[in-house]
Amino acid sequence: HRLRCFVTDYIYTQPPPGLQVRWVSCFSDISALCL
Repeated sequence: HRLRCFVTDYIYTQPPPGLQVRWVSCFSDISALCL
């Protein structure tokens, strides 16, 4: 399992609105680490 959320890359390529969509794709186990 990757220890980082995809949102990290998404935020740099997509606008804030898209961030919300990617955030859901984050692993629930490490979602807290994303914050």
